[in-house]
Formats: sequence, C-alpha cells, structure tokens
Amino acid sequence: MPQRRRIARVLLVLLSVLMVSLSITLISSQVRGLSFLSHAAKSAPLSAGTVTEYPIPTPISEPVGIASGPDGNLWFTEGHGNNIGKITTSGQITEYALPHAESEPEGITSGPDGNLWFTEFSSVYGNRIGKITTSGTITEYPLPNSDSEPESIATGPDGNLWFTEFDGDRIGTITPSGTITEYTLPNADSEPEGITNGPCGDSTQADCLWFTEYGLVNTQTDSANIGRITTNGVITEYPLSTRYARANDITLGPNGTLYFTQQANNGSDTGASVQATIGQVTTAGQVQMSALPPLPNGGCIPNSITEGSDGNLWFTEYYQIGSMTPGGALIEYPLPTGSSSFLPDNIAAGSDGNLWFTEFTGGNIGRITI
Repeated sequence: MPQRRRIARVLLVLLSVLMVSLSITLISSQVRGLSFLSHAAKSAPLSAGTVTEYPIPTPISEPVGIASGPDGNLWFTEGHGNNIGKITTSGQITEYALPHAESEPEGITSGPDGNLWFTEFSSVYGNRIGKITTSGTITEYPLPNSDSEPESIATGPDGNLWFTEFDGDRIGTITPSGTITEYTLPNADSEPEGITNGPCGDSTQADCLWFTEYGLVNTQTDSANIGRITTNGVITEYPLSTRYARANDITLGPNGTLYFTQQANNGSDTGASVQATIGQVTTAGQVQMSALPPLPNGGCIPNSITEGSDGNLWFTEYYQIGSMTPGGALIEYPLPTGSSSFLPDNIAAGSDGNLWFTEFTGGNIGRITI
C-alpha cells in the first residue's frame, strides 16, 4: 500500500522534526551487523491469539515485508531504516545495512537458491532487486527502467524470482544469477502490488504467477483486476466483481485456492455502501472470482495475507490481525493496548508455527500465536 506508507512516512518525519525542536534526544543502541536480544514491549500469557511485539533497534525503521527464511528465522525489510533485518523465533534481532542510502527495501521472499530476495522500492535511490545470504552478504541488481518502484516478490514455478513494478506497470522476473526480464501490463496505471505462485486453472501450464492490480483500470466495473502471467510472459486479467474495490495482496491457500485482500475505495477509506473483504480465486476447471463474507468494518483496510499452519487465512488490517477459515468464519485480534496505531503491514508464517508481522509505524516485529 505505497500511498498510505508515504503518508505515514511524512507524518513520521514531521514528528521527528518536532522532537528535535523540543530537544528530545533519541538514543539508539544500534550496531549494524550485530545481534540484539529484544524484549517484548507487551507481555501476556502464551495462549492462542496472544500478540507479542519485539522492538527493532533502529529508530523509525518502518518495517514492511517479512518472510520465513531457509535458516528458520524471519527476515524483514526496513523501509526507512534502510536495513534488512533478521529475527529468531525467540526474538533476537540482527540488522544488515544496505549499500545505498534511502533504497526503501519493501518486499522480501525466500529464494530457490537458499538466499533471501527483496525489492528496493525508491524510484530515486532504489529501483533494484536485492539478494542477501543468511550470513548477511548483499548483492544488488539495478532494473532496466527508472521509476519502476518494485514492490512484492515471489518465487515462480520456473525457479526464478518474480516481482511487481508498482509505478512501472510491469511484472518482472530475475534469475538467481541476476538476469532480468520485464513484461508490460496491458493498461496504464495498473499499479501491480502483491504476487504469488499458484495453479493456472487451464491448459496453459501447470502453475503461473498471480498478482493484484491496485489501480482503477477497468472502466466497466470501476474496479481493479487480478492478473495472471505465465512463465513465458502471457498476461490474462480478471476484473473484480465489486465496484470501487481494490485488490492488494494475494496468497496461495488451501486446496489450490488463491486468496486476496480486497479493499473498498469510493473516494474515501471508509464508506457505508462498500465493505472490505477477503476475495478468492478458484482455478479448478476454470478461473472464477468470488468473495468471502465482508469484514465487519468496511474501512478496516486489509493488507497482507498468508496461510497459517492451522490451514486458515491470516491477514493484517488497520489496526489488528485477522484470521479467517476458508469457509469465512472470522476472528480479529487487536494489538496490545498502547500500540493500536502501529499499522500492521505484512504477515508471514514462521517455522515455529506462529504468524509474524511487521508494524510499519510502530517499528516492531510482532508475533501472534496459533
């Protein structure tokens, strides 16, 4: 959700300026490349649905993406901190600084080569795909086109990494050795965001890449699309059935069904006439779009989504964590008291069987137990 992150980033900058003007000194214990044992800001008995938060050492780090690594740890990006972070399932955090300042690392995923791959979103200082080994060595690959704003990234069925270019209106792919290919979407201002691997749903090939288009590009429905791209670059688009809806993140869930977060947008973040929901794409026999029951708060802005070890869908929303069964039964967990404005952003299943998420404005990594 780049627009809202930009707004939150401006507010954080204004806050930091105010803090300086009041002579408030922020002391950081940050030492790049070393481990810190973080303590939970909120403690509670360990039971299902318990949220625990671990502060990131770098101030105003703005964590965005998170993924489970091949080493059993969780790896995350710091959009403002300009670091790639690692957190163990016991809460120990290590940070690795990027070679270029203000790169704005965004999406991250575990690659087929045993490394973590990430996007550098900044159109001015970033515009690269990065790779980091589990020991912290970083390699960067610049994109062919400027102002691409690469956002989400996932491993494809061909063993390459596939990513969305939010401002470039392209889907890109990079081999583990660094060769980049880009495919332009049919419509301008498509603003592709989330991307995942999933079944194609027809005889094209077994598995494709599925992605969301956040922009309002479909003139008939005034809503965005879900896109599909084969590994040789053939793109198909499926419009959302809900008017004014925008698709954000997408994941492969149980039984080969794809699930995506669907936000309502009718000129404002909230509206009585539209509601946010979790959408689904079934691919058995033919591709069909549908939606699970709407969320109670139509303006809650569901964001990232993933499948948990319990077989349910887990997603972030402002300002809580949601869990929904494939049949649509919903449970929502608020963040601990005092952190209700921390904007949970991305979420991933950890090797410990729990869900881990980033808190964009809170500067924390959160864990919610199953």
